[in-house]
Amino acid sequence: MNTLPRVCLLFAFATSVSLAVAQAPPQANPRAAAAADNDQPAPDEAGEAIAADNATGASNEQHVHHHHHFYPVTPPPFYASPPAGNMNPDQGPYAPLPQAGYGGNGGYGGYGGYGRGFWGRGGWGGYGNFSSTAAQGYMQGQAAMTQAAGQYNLMTAEAARQAEAARAAYMQNQMTSVNDYFLEREANSYYRDQEKMAKSPPLTQEQLYQINVARLPKRLRHDQFNVVTGEIYWPDVLMHKDLAAERDELNKLFAERTHDNSGVGSENYHDVQMAVHAMQRKLHDDIKLMEPTEYLAAITYIDSLAFEARFPPSSAAVVTPKPAAADAPADNQ
Repeated sequence: MNTLPRVCLLFAFATSVSLAVAQAPPQANPRAAAAADNDQPAPDEAGEAIAADNATGASNEQHVHHHHHFYPVTPPPFYASPPAGNMNPDQGPYAPLPQAGYGGNGGYGGYGGYGRGFWGRGGWGGYGNFSSTAAQGYMQGQAAMTQAAGQYNLMTAEAARQAEAARAAYMQNQMTSVNDYFLEREANSYYRDQEKMAKSPPLTQEQLYQINVARLPKRLRHDQFNVVTGEIYWPDVLMHKDLAAERDELNKLFAERTHDNSGVGSENYHDVQMAVHAMQRKLHDDIKLMEPTEYLAAITYIDSLAFEARFPPSSAAVVTPKPAAADAPADNQ
């Protein structure tokens, strides 16, 4: 059998049932009749029904909130004021409507007020972020954990990047600070030198010459060296046996000096300087075995002996001569 004839048969059956119920005489209210016989006002059955329905609805609402499931709620009977002039005095001012209101697709067909519109999945169903099943809740929890792990990794990487950027900036600031410090020292030294030069005038040629002469070793005295014979009077500090070879060499060189073979540039002057340097090296090797004053006296005497080789024999050591052009100090630029 096709679907359309079945639907037509069901619709015809529902229509006949509705008409039969509508044509049935209204039933009398026994409580209202009893109240009329006793001359007492009829109880407000509508108010009691509404209170009972509210209690049932609250219980169903609490049950729906806790378990997050949809349960159909039985709607309360609809009470309305009958039209004027058509009031049944035996049933009070608020009488229930005929049963036709509950049949088929009449007044409450499809649960318009309490079905999926308000109490069902419309107003209270679904609950937004809550899961409707255990499987959905489990999957949403797993998804939230995965998202949280990803957010943690992302924020950790960002924090590490920020830390490295801060460390690089700190190192750059340290390098800049060090460079600025040395630049400041260099500038300070330069400006101090410029200030000194501005306060003190430059030295003259005569002043420079006197300064260089003061730095030269002094000539040997007559009790230290015989300018006529070239005999050297050695101090006790240089009479050590380790210096015997150098002493003999220097005695020979000063005794053989002549006017032609003496002074700066001569062979005699060169040999004297070599022998003096050899004696100085030996003194430096024995410096730990000598007193500081002894070492200073020995070095001073040797320097004066090397300086004496600049002059020809028989020249008196009265005035220190002016050095030659080769030995003169350069001009202070």
